[in-house]
Amino acid sequence: MLAAIAKEMRSTHRAYPVFSAAKMILTKTPLHRVRVTSTDPSVVLYQMGDGAIVSDRNLLERDAFRQLKDKYFREDVQQTDPPKGNFANVARLRASGLLIGPTNHHGYQPALRRIYEERYARRMPFAEFQQREIEIVTDEQVINDWKEKSRTVVTYVTTQEPEPVTFKTQAEVEAYFREKYLPQEIASGTTFETNGTALLGGPDRALGAAIGEAFDREFVFPHNVVNAMRPVMAEAGLTFFKHRKRVIYASSVRPLPQPQGHPARESVLAILRTIEANPRCSRHDLALKVLGENFDAPEKAPEKTELAADLHYLLLAGHVIEFVDGRLDLPLTPKTQAEGEKPTGAETADETEETSAPTAEAEVPASVEVPASVEVPASVEAPAPAEVPASV
Repeated sequence: MLAAIAKEMRSTHRAYPVFSAAKMILTKTPLHRVRVTSTDPSVVLYQMGDGAIVSDRNLLERDAFRQLKDKYFREDVQQTDPPKGNFANVARLRASGLLIGPTNHHGYQPALRRIYEERYARRMPFAEFQQREIEIVTDEQVINDWKEKSRTVVTYVTTQEPEPVTFKTQAEVEAYFREKYLPQEIASGTTFETNGTALLGGPDRALGAAIGEAFDREFVFPHNVVNAMRPVMAEAGLTFFKHRKRVIYASSVRPLPQPQGHPARESVLAILRTIEANPRCSRHDLALKVLGENFDAPEKAPEKTELAADLHYLLLAGHVIEFVDGRLDLPLTPKTQAEGEKPTGAETADETEETSAPTAEAEVPASVEVPASVEVPASVEAPAPAEVPASV
């Protein structure tokens, strides 16, 4: 959730690249809530429950009975006598070994058609299914196994009727379901919402491809997600700023350059001078520059404590920025920002590595034309909290 992300950002006092956070949100597809709107009023969308959104009603009707059977019917299982007749073979699925029945049995064709509709209809024609997936077995043991299995008779009883209705075959119960219950289960309209997994994994391949393209374009420059993040982060007390006119950051501390001529302790000024001479340095590098190579020596403990305290003050005052990767830099002065100071080669590489978003100066497109408009996700997962060392 955005609120959780903002809370973690606020607790660390570090600066987070906003566009990188937006890209992280886009990768959390199972946690998305996506709204799809048809841009053509003549194109109607369909949805069953909170499931996939499609533009072809048949795509939902085909699998509706399997998904909702347990909601409207219960199965009663009984043992009867084995089927009588002369059966010389049994058909079964090559992949799973599921026994369908003898080719001369009256239930063979309905069972064959049901299996095809449930498992293979979207992948291949019926004739190809019979040729590739069905094998005819004449082994007597397999025939006997089918007979024993056929002793189990399943009847279906309605659970939503005042007077329960019983059906002997699945074909009968499915026909009743389509007539009685299916119309109320499928909703139609021009706008629907669902979760990201159901949307991208839905049966409508054309719509899924259009939505996938929209996600890809947003991932390149996630301005819609960033615009949705801003109000939540601002409400959580985060402030936004640009650093070296390349990347937009969010932090609980507003960067504020140390005023020129402002009195300060020499140890504080030493930190500022060191970071100014070594931008994007780490805490380890800072200690090495200020305290020397043997800063880990026991006799240096008081100086390390003082350095950590001074740095903590500068971070909370906004005179030093600590980025999410632990690197330190000074805020840009208004004069530097106005002149458009360019970062050094090393700084450019560092910031490019930290976020692959376009520059903050890039123009934001007003709209994106796709077959269906995809709105930003409303729920996301919070990132792992970053720990701030108590001492250098």
